[in-house]
Amino acid sequence: MERAQPGPAEWFLQRLADHRRRSPLEGLAVVVPSWFSAVQLRRRLCGPGSPQGPSPSSHVALRFFTAEALVERMGSLHAAEAGFLPLPPWGLELLAVRSAQKTSSFASVATRPAFAGLAAGTVQQLRLWGVTPEQLHHKARTRTGTEGRRWSDLFELYRTACSVLAPHGRQARWTDLAALAALGLRAAEDPPLARGLLGARQLWLWQAEDALDGSPLWDEFLRRLEQAGVPVV
Repeated sequence: MERAQPGPAEWFLQRLADHRRRSPLEGLAVVVPSWFSAVQLRRRLCGPGSPQGPSPSSHVALRFFTAEALVERMGSLHAAEAGFLPLPPWGLELLAVRSAQKTSSFASVATRPAFAGLAAGTVQQLRLWGVTPEQLHHKARTRTGTEGRRWSDLFELYRTACSVLAPHGRQARWTDLAALAALGLRAAEDPPLARGLLGARQLWLWQAEDALDGSPLWDEFLRRLEQAGVPVV
């Protein structure tokens, strides 16, 4: 019978325990896939089952973030200075639905239960990947008939939503995840500020949420942190 190999969590826990054994007071920030993962890692790191044995001090100078929470922390300072407000819960869904109600293609389905999440997710992904309303408008102009009308309506939906979202909307009032990531780039350009907001000398990546993982904004955010002197592992 083959012995089961340790999974990603066990492998990561072992690396974390080794680091805390070598440098128990060195500030370390860890990007985890969820807050539940952070709780589990902290318990296993400090409890009887820890690779280094029970050690209540193992969590000293250790900070856990989800990728979204890290982006929010790094971008919130510049957002507040500019007078932008964070979108309330379900704010992007509401914004997407109201924008869709102004179009011919989506108005009839805008109030259906599944539409809000789909539309909000589309707006978020387009913004995280740096797609501008003008690019959608160009796409719409290259299509004809029903397809062209749908592209045109998607452009209108996206343009309306982007108009009130920081950092570039003409009537910008609110910050979504993409806005905070973009504003976080500014914080990362200032090494003392970046390290102070992070509260750590290193950033370890376990896993980022699907919305951010692989997006140009997230990759650029990590690159600028490294340029600010924060090693990203």
